[in-house]
Amino acid sequence: MPDSPSRVTRPVGRIAAVWRWLGRHGGQRVLLALLGVAVALTAAAHFLEREWAAWIGQRAPTSWVQAASIQTLQRLDASVLQPSTLSAETQSSILTRFASLRVPEGDAPLYELVFRRGGAMGARSFTLAGGQIVVTDEWVAQFADSRALLSALSVQLGHLQNHDALRSSVDHAPLRMLLAIFRGDAETGTHIMSVNQPVLEHDAHCEQEARDFAQAVMRANP
Repeated sequence: MPDSPSRVTRPVGRIAAVWRWLGRHGGQRVLLALLGVAVALTAAAHFLEREWAAWIGQRAPTSWVQAASIQTLQRLDASVLQPSTLSAETQSSILTRFASLRVPEGDAPLYELVFRRGGAMGARSFTLAGGQIVVTDEWVAQFADSRALLSALSVQLGHLQNHDALRSSVDHAPLRMLLAIFRGDAETGTHIMSVNQPVLEHDAHCEQEARDFAQAVMRANP
């Protein structure tokens, strides 16, 4: 049986009455101030969580980061990725042109360009924390000219520059990762990064930062 109009409007009327009572006693401003503080604390917590994960990730030994990235790539090779069918000449041309790009304001991060056939994954590109930029044949084929391809590769370079994969590889278990670093527990640390390491997507903030980096690179290489 549907609620009667009186049953539906009664809670609304009570809320309005409480709001008017708060207004008469100065409570509205207090409530709005508390809501503002809650929103600000939530935003700050999100920002600090990102910075906290980045701080931990950058203190992990390089050998752990590399081992985790290799394990991630091996897992993908065994499940979805396949050897690239791009010719050696095509791969060499892409590698040479990408390596020739000048990065403004400092050196480019160390990277390794890895070619694979996407198979079920299709047209994808992604970075691993160890510096691997993985691109599929299908992803390369969608670019009409080399400059567009270089621009898109520079976005992935931006993710490496900003340590996005490294941060995300530990942000699901930061305390466990910090404890592993403190103990020198390579097996646990590598496992955490390998399991949590994202290979396809970053959040909108990371994507925008990487695009800004890529735009700066392309402006420096007209």
